[in-house]
Amino acid sequence: MKFGAKEKDTYRLCAAIGVMLVISRVIMWLVYLLWSHISGDQGSFAHAFFRWDAGWYKSIIESGYSDFNGIKLEGQNGAANWAFFPLMPAYMVFLRKVLPSMGLEILGFLANTAIFGIALFAGSRYILLTRPQNGGKAAFCWLFIMCFGPYSFYYSSLYTESIYLLCLCLCFYFLEQEQYIKLGVCGIFLSASRNTGVLFVFAILTHSLHRFFKDRMGELNPKLLWEYVKKTLNDHKLILGTCMCPLGLFLYMLHLYFLVGDPMAFAHVQRAWGREITNPAEIVLRTLGAASRGAVNQEAYFLLFIVIGACLLGWLFVQKHYTEFVLGCIFLVVPLSTGIASIPRYIAGGFVCYLALADGLSGQKRYFKGCLLAVLGVIELWLTYGWFSTWGFLT
Repeated sequence: MKFGAKEKDTYRLCAAIGVMLVISRVIMWLVYLLWSHISGDQGSFAHAFFRWDAGWYKSIIESGYSDFNGIKLEGQNGAANWAFFPLMPAYMVFLRKVLPSMGLEILGFLANTAIFGIALFAGSRYILLTRPQNGGKAAFCWLFIMCFGPYSFYYSSLYTESIYLLCLCLCFYFLEQEQYIKLGVCGIFLSASRNTGVLFVFAILTHSLHRFFKDRMGELNPKLLWEYVKKTLNDHKLILGTCMCPLGLFLYMLHLYFLVGDPMAFAHVQRAWGREITNPAEIVLRTLGAASRGAVNQEAYFLLFIVIGACLLGWLFVQKHYTEFVLGCIFLVVPLSTGIASIPRYIAGGFVCYLALADGLSGQKRYFKGCLLAVLGVIELWLTYGWFSTWGFLT
């Protein structure tokens, strides 16, 4: 299936998203039936998605953020829900007021799946906008990977992945359209959804530099640089939109300041999970050493994701998608500085790596493309079963 960039193709795109989304979730339900039969679990399908950090989000939705009295040293090592950003919980609190009779687990599953569908539409529109030659094929591959590929189950869990992806796709779309005020509004929500959201300001800077210098690389001189600075400062909508982006984070920091006296509590509390900011290269080398000794099989799995992510980012650079490349590098290096365990989530949920994969697959022969997409689908089945089984590396 191919999509065009014209408005008449909108209904076709929506239909394709709807079909893929429904089929992928039906497949997850079948995996759930298999898992519940083997494990003997009597919980609901929605409850099977309620794993790991979903408990922390539930605590925020039901009771708000903890003060010092809500912290337990025994059993939790002083962990608190400050590490989890407020946009998704606020969204769920609103929905619970609208639908008070619906349980949180089923509401979270349905609401985040719906948000995921909207994010797929926004991401597809961005792909069609930025890839006029093969945008239809790339959009189809990206939709398939997002719905059926590795870690798709996150987008139906009580996690922030769906709403973060939506905000990120909208930011990219409005940035490409140079609609900076709309970008700023989406940026506020983006920085309130996850700690890496505020880093989108670097994408804005890269986009601005590329737009100005792409046809003038042979003319680089101090005068031209000063011309760029003046032009940028005179673009009031660009300046305002960029300054708006961190507001979501700043408002959350203000709330933490009044709650516990530490605006950086969301970062400092990471120590309870054994995470501290470290040189990413040191973490990679240490993990590589452990994996080479066969000490921890999970380490090799995480390293594989890093290598694949780096290769996909290299593809974006070669294809001259510099804005996506720079932000993708930041999304890889910054989370890596606190540990390696969450890297697959950041790669899968950061939009640009899966976009690069779809971009590369779109130009391949049908047989090769079909085989690789099928392999990705099988991996997702395995990971979904592991998610229901609470495998430790799928946190």
